[in-house]
Amino acid sequence: MEKDKDKLKAEVFKLVKKHFGANPIIQATIMANIEHETGGTFDYEQLANPRSDGTREPAFGLFQFNFHQPYYEAWLKENKLSNSAESQIKYVSDAIYREDSQPAKNWGRKHSQNTQELLRKRSGKKEGEYDKYEV
Repeated sequence: MEKDKDKLKAEVFKLVKKHFGANPIIQATIMANIEHETGGTFDYEQLANPRSDGTREPAFGLFQFNFHQPYYEAWLKENKLSNSAESQIKYVSDAIYREDSQPAKNWGRKHSQNTQELLRKRSGKKEGEYDKYEV
């Protein structure tokens, strides 16, 4: 049975607002990334599309985790969570906004800072101003 893309998109958007805050530009940026990574399905179980030779990159989910997969799975286990849209979104939000979190350490501080800066610029914030992480 095919999943309802509009329903999935609405569910994902609600989770993006919860974990990335109320700034509509940041919300749109994250949603656009998820739309691109999932090919518009907004399905947290989405696998990478096959290449022209039929092989498939070992990536999955809303953000197409590949090298992050073992880190993500360890984070799930450590936090007693299961794989879900919310878990994937929280993992990425933590990686960007929570400097002391394991996801941020996995991403590398420079990558997290670059992503924060990109989101800050797109949202029109001044240097040093960031939307606070929301739980």
